[in-house]
Amino acid sequence: MADLAGKIVVVTAAAQGIGRASALAFA
Repeated sequence: MADLAGKIVVVTAAAQGIGRASALAFA
């Protein structure tokens, strides 16, 4: 379940634009 929860957090952050900004920063 922890793995699933982590994925949900990532998707939620990406949907808010935070994930995309972080992805670009780490890329």
